[in-house]
Amino acid sequence: MTWNYRVVSKPNTCHLTKDEEPYFCGIHEVYYDTDGNITACTENPVEVVGSDMEEIRWVLSKMSEALDKPVLNWDTDIPNTQSKGAEVDDGEYSAEDGC
Repeated sequence: MTWNYRVVSKPNTCHLTKDEEPYFCGIHEVYYDTDGNITACTENPVEVVGSDMEEIRWVLSKMSEALDKPVLNWDTDIPNTQSKGAEVDDGEYSAEDGC
């Protein structure tokens, strides 16, 4: 399985006023099976963290790549399974460019 960062549009579940957008976007980790189908997605947008500056640069670079990919819709593009919003053990996956 592979993963990458993607922009995901989710419904705004907060109490909306007439001026607020019904959806908001964030950068999430999205996981894929060997055929490239989405199998899981982090429930909340991810943070920029790293063990050193080089790792933070790498994370920001990969997040930046997400801005050039189509925005995923939480309701229609992310499978409605137990893995939706699940924490995924990063040790089982490898980051791939171009997922």
